[in-house]
Amino acid sequence: MAIPVAMLIAAATKIAQDERAQRAAKSLWDNGVEAWGKRQNDRAAPAEVPGLQSGAVTEAPVPKQRPGWRAGIERRMGFRDGQSGDLIQFTYTDEHGLICERPVGNWRCEGGQLTGYCLNRKQDKSFAVPQIGEWEVFPVQAKG
Repeated sequence: MAIPVAMLIAAATKIAQDERAQRAAKSLWDNGVEAWGKRQNDRAAPAEVPGLQSGAVTEAPVPKQRPGWRAGIERRMGFRDGQSGDLIQFTYTDEHGLICERPVGNWRCEGGQLTGYCLNRKQDKSFAVPQIGEWEVFPVQAKG
């Protein structure tokens, strides 16, 4: 649904005249800029080593492993092609680094992808096995 331009201009004019709305918008903007700056600085800043003095002889640096790298191998070893089940719940880290719990029913693992019906999204979804964190399989038993 498109909003008429005249309505947008009227709303902007009203907000421009309201001092409280201006302060709220400025506060939101400033907090967003600050959070973005902290995130960018955290990425660019090298890790500081406590107690290290300039000119001190140190051991060769240990290559930094990605978090969960070894656990990722162990998890992948836990999922084999052709493996399937009724219900599984796991933590999943997406490409943006967001972590969420995913319950998935009628799942199957093929080619490094776990596919099934995601109960959160209410649709069929595929998940990259290396992105799967802690997981637990729930066997579904029929009452008899």
